Order: sequence, then structure tokens, then C-alpha cells
Amino acid sequence: MFALGLSIADPAEEARYRSALERIRGAILTEIDDAEAVVTDRHEVASHFDQVLWLRPEDAIETWPVSERLVVAAPWRFQPAIVAMIDALTSGKLGEPGLLRVHRWRQEGSLLQADLDLACRIFASPPDTVYAKAHDGLEQIHLGFSEGGMAIIDSCQNHHYESISLISSYGAAYADDHHNTQLQFTSQGCQGKRADEGATALVGLLDAFIHQRPTLPSRQTFARLASVMERIRIAKSEGAVS
Repeated sequence: MFALGLSIADPAEEARYRSALERIRGAILTEIDDAEAVVTDRHEVASHFDQVLWLRPEDAIETWPVSERLVVAAPWRFQPAIVAMIDALTSGKLGEPGLLRVHRWRQEGSLLQADLDLACRIFASPPDTVYAKAHDGLEQIHLGFSEGGMAIIDSCQNHHYESISLISSYGAAYADDHHNTQLQFTSQGCQGKRADEGATALVGLLDAFIHQRPTLPSRQTFARLASVMERIRIAKSEGAVS
């Protein structure tokens, strides 16, 4: 039985990981002192373990020297909609990818790193061309890939809507938050309530870490993402294609 410890700064986030771990076979939650590996966002904890699932992907590059076997969390890879989209593409059902379109209209912060990771996985390479523009809280990013594929990512912080669509040579795949909206009837009336894909994503993330599955991104992947994000920053500041 794999003994896993949790040390997460946000108690609510730690509770979500604790709940996800209960759904995984072959692993138990234990005290930090008795753990074989740890899930954490604290440098002082990570430095004491050989096996670490690091929960702050935004500073992945700086954190890797802390532990030899540090793995950076990428929960977005395990969202059911993303898993289904990647499976349909890699199985050949969709043909060659042509256009990836991502809308991120949300108030909870940026998911740019996740969206770039998705784009690079779909087109099997980093982009050759980057163009980005930001104005009054709106941001749009165009990415061009070597085989003629393109990704368009737009985001703002004033609304609550997210969608991902992929158009390929044989078909298309769509994922949006309408799909996971369920009708809830209460004494106050009827309302649309979004189902949370995040819980399932955490189970997939922990399972991949515990069983060392190749789904988690490598150090090279995060290095490439950091390079693309820097090119986006330059494109936005200079108003030019990178």
C-alpha cells in the first residue's frame, strides 16, 4: 500500500485532495512523517521527500531543484472532457487537427498554462508563430503550428462561460460548461447548477502520480510552456508577431 502525505496551505484545497485520495485503490493517507511521498505546495515540505507532487505549476521551473523526483501537477489533463477529446484525436477518429478554439470567460484567474499545454498536445509541438493582444481585461492569443494548424484562445474576467472546440479533418469535438449544467429543483425554484469536473480530475491526477503513469507532463514540457508564455508576453507588450 502506497503511503501518501498531504501538506497544502489552503485547508479547503487539502480537503478536496483528501476526498479524491479516498477513491483510489492501492494508496492510503498517512501522517507526513510516515509518508513515502507527499502532495504539497510548500517548499520546506517538498525538500524532505524524494517523491513530490508539486501543486504550483506556475513556478514549476524554479521548484524542480528542490527534489530529484518532483512531479508537477497538471489537473487540467485529467478533466473528463479533455481526456475524451485527446482520446478521440489520438485514436484517429477526428483526423488531423485544424483549429482549436478556447473561450475562458471567468473570474477565478488565468488558465493560460493549461490551454497552452492542450494546444501543444493537440498539434504535437510548440507553436511556430505567436500573436497576442490585451486590452481592458480582454486577451486574445493566436498560435500558428508547423502543419498549418491554429489555436485561438480568448479570455476575460467579466463573465462565467468556458468552452473548448476542436475542428479536425474528419470531425470535431466540443466541450463547454453548458454540457455539465444540471437542473436543480428546490423550494426556491429551479436553477441551472454546474457539475464539478474538478473532483474527477484530482482522482486522475493522484492516480497518475501514485502509479507513475506517463500522462503527467515532463520537465521539458513545462520548459516549453514557459518559453511560449514568454513569447506571448513579448507579443502583447510589443504588439508584434513572435
